[in-house]
Amino acid sequence: MVPLFVFLETNNVENASIFKNSDWLIERFRPNLVIDGPDAQPLEEDFYEAINIGSLKLRVSGACNRCSMVNVDKTTLKVVQEPLKTLSTYRRDKVV
Repeated sequence: MVPLFVFLETNNVENASIFKNSDWLIERFRPNLVIDGPDAQPLEEDFYEAINIGSLKLRVSGACNRCSMVNVDKTTLKVVQEPLKTLSTYRRDKVV
């Protein structure tokens, strides 16, 4: 089994209202797979049981615990409190 981290593009749009200039979110979280589509809803990946890509079926085994590295700005290497500080207010069981 190979772990993959999935991120929905709609999470970036949804978080735009929470985080000023949220374009950096995908870069910080370093997902292996970014999913987008006209019907995608923010945070819906929490409820995925499988992901189908053509004839390939990927089984979803659970949430991904995230380390604090997402709080490091890759360009300045400055450690900041976001995004985990805010995400933990409504996704406490999803982040570490």
